[in-house]
Amino acid sequence: MDSHRRYTPFNQFNTVHRTLFGLVIKKNASPSEYAATEFVRRNANIPVPFVYDYIKMSDTFAYLVMQRMPSMSLDDYRINIARPTAEQQAVLADHLRVIAEVLKQVQSPYGQSICSFGPFPSLDNFHRALLQYSHLQIPDGEERLVIGKINAAILQPFDVRLTHDDLTPANILVDKDLNITCVLDWATASWMSEYW
Repeated sequence: MDSHRRYTPFNQFNTVHRTLFGLVIKKNASPSEYAATEFVRRNANIPVPFVYDYIKMSDTFAYLVMQRMPSMSLDDYRINIARPTAEQQAVLADHLRVIAEVLKQVQSPYGQSICSFGPFPSLDNFHRALLQYSHLQIPDGEERLVIGKINAAILQPFDVRLTHDDLTPANILVDKDLNITCVLDWATASWMSEYW
């Protein structure tokens, strides 16, 4: 929001602290968020904050010190300024499509491995794990038909692409004209099948 926002201490609801020095400190940051943010900054033409430091306090607790971006979240814009018009929503959708296309162009350093809540050595292994751990409820007598359709769909050849996995209005920063200025929170970014 405003560049002179007052001091906001950490509490159980607030894990992001904006300092008076142009920095943002995120509590409970993960090493994967640091790595993903840096990877995107170096390999994709997507605006992300510059990460100054990752401070590991223990095996389960760390801080991420980042550049503070001079803009507001799309959520804050909608709540405090105005709900975007249909035309503005169309422009935002186009910007997001461009970001998605840029992500699709980034080559995985892991080949066809699925790297997220795995890793899985291949898409086939990933799809088998999804089916194994799902709680799929199938009507009596239709199991063969449903499983057959699922198997036919997942046997299609898919490429592995970089995904954000949490692209919500809270993680999209915009300026007063609703131009996307930054994409935040790469904590759940992963290399997934292109349909993900």
